[in-house]
Amino acid sequence: MANFYGSNIGFGSGSSGPSVDYQIQYLMIAGGGSGGPYTGGGGGAGGYINSYASETSGGNSSTALTYSATTGKVLTVTIGAGGAGVANPNNGNNGTDSSFGSLLAAGGIVTFT
Repeated sequence: MANFYGSNIGFGSGSSGPSVDYQIQYLMIAGGGSGGPYTGGGGGAGGYINSYASETSGGNSSTALTYSATTGKVLTVTIGAGGAGVANPNNGNNGTDSSFGSLLAAGGIVTFT
């Protein structure tokens, strides 16, 4: 989810106009790790980053800063997938990362000791 704040928002090819700076609020969650087979435990949660002032980010860290963007620049968004399920006797699989421009939320990791 992202909120865009600015003026002269244009979409589609061929749109022209002045360059506009945006401050984007976002909530980003990475894919979680998968659980083990049969009676195995659940997998690890995916990373969580949030720029809304009313809520902390993952690990009880502070609220992240908004993301600055400018019209005409490509902003790549990647949605991290959850770890694939497994069959006995294998361990679970890690989730994959999510990204929003240069920001990264790490995928859930499955660790066994």
